[in-house]
Amino acid sequence: MKKKQNQDAFAPEKSFKETFKEMTSAKAFRLGGYSAVSIIVVLVIAVVLNLAVGKLPSSITKLDMSADKLTTISQQTKDKVSALEQDVTIYWIVQEGNEDPATEQLLSRYVDLSSHVKIQKKDPVVNPNFASQYTSEQIYNNSLVVESGERSKYVAYPDIYVTDYSQYYTTGQTSTTFDGEGQITSAIDYVTSEKVPTMYVLDGHGKAEMDVNLVSMISKQNIEVTPLNLLSKDKVPEDCGTLLIYAPETDLTKDEAKTVTEYLKTGGKLLLVSGYTEKELPNLMGVMEYYGAALKQGIVFEGDASNYYQMPYLTLPKIGEHEITAPISTGYYVLYPESQAIDTNLERPDTVTVTPLLSTSDKAYIKLNVTNLETLEKQKGDEVGSFTTAVAISDSATKAQVVWLTSTLFTQKVYDQVVGGTNTDLFLNSVNWMCKSESDITIHAKTITNEHLTVSASASALLSVVIVALLPLAFIVIGIYVAVSRKKR
Repeated sequence: MKKKQNQDAFAPEKSFKETFKEMTSAKAFRLGGYSAVSIIVVLVIAVVLNLAVGKLPSSITKLDMSADKLTTISQQTKDKVSALEQDVTIYWIVQEGNEDPATEQLLSRYVDLSSHVKIQKKDPVVNPNFASQYTSEQIYNNSLVVESGERSKYVAYPDIYVTDYSQYYTTGQTSTTFDGEGQITSAIDYVTSEKVPTMYVLDGHGKAEMDVNLVSMISKQNIEVTPLNLLSKDKVPEDCGTLLIYAPETDLTKDEAKTVTEYLKTGGKLLLVSGYTEKELPNLMGVMEYYGAALKQGIVFEGDASNYYQMPYLTLPKIGEHEITAPISTGYYVLYPESQAIDTNLERPDTVTVTPLLSTSDKAYIKLNVTNLETLEKQKGDEVGSFTTAVAISDSATKAQVVWLTSTLFTQKVYDQVVGGTNTDLFLNSVNWMCKSESDITIHAKTITNEHLTVSASASALLSVVIVALLPLAFIVIGIYVAVSRKKR
């Protein structure tokens, strides 16, 4: 025994190879190696997945979870942006750390649609003079400048988040809409369009002004609106895409009527939006009568309850078949308040076609004494029948086009909202039919709703007990149980 111990003492040391072999053959080492390899594989998979996800469009990686779908873009935007053939740069004027989440997510949608769209942040603190080279307007944080080639358009933050104060002084309430998509798509369309049409608005015949909502929508069509005084000009400007006569309260002079007629005979485009007035307008009506349309005095009332909203003079007319009404002809309503009837049975040139756009049921009636109405019901002497209240006129010989709408109230926001913006669509479709604008942006702003969760006092007390007392106690009990169970093992 002693001899064996001495032999072991003088035994040669094991080589490194033998030692390494014994170590690697141990069970603990093999298990540890498997774990290390597994960790490396998991890390590689995580890195690859992260890179792959980074290449996915934001529509997949950044879902629109808002109740109002603020950053969900329309098919109209998808079609326009994906068809871009020139580069567009959107400068986002925003201070670092103060980015609006909805704007950021919306911008990423545009980048996904086209490789021609680039987003660049410009911090106004770092670059205080950057935006001034594009606009003289006040610069707001989270505003945008859209640029392509030599054209640019400034989109102010208050135009993206639009707050309506019209009801504030009566109800104390305001409403806010998000018009990010409409403004950005309109700006992209503007800077990439070859030609921007001009709408001239005849001045000097009344104080009525277009609703702010309508003016904003026309601007989104990338149509320049310019006032026109025919008393100081002997003809309509050559660059006139459409001549708008809005809510005339006084008649045209004979010279003005002659100028408008000559403009139409050379292929001009006229949009007439008239409202009820006790004053006669013989010169203006003479222009319309040449094209086979005459105004009936009085206001149209609807006798069929299914064809009006709340009051008989708030008509819901039937929508006729025409290029203008095609997008709204099925499943939509137009709310047409205090409209007038148009007689389309007059003689007219053979080349002129008059197409009804809106008409009443055959139970409608006209009241003449509107100022001193005794009743809204049909009375003896009221003219009864189906009346045309809007028409589109075209002359195949001269290429002239006329749209006559006989309600000045239908574009107001209070009525337009009732039918989900269809009134505005009708107006804008009429403008685009005549202007032949490359742009037809009809993207509506999205109302931001503030949803509140109302909880009773008893429910609030119960939730407090559960969250503050019961849940922590449950975690403590579970923790003690797990500890005791492990100790018994």
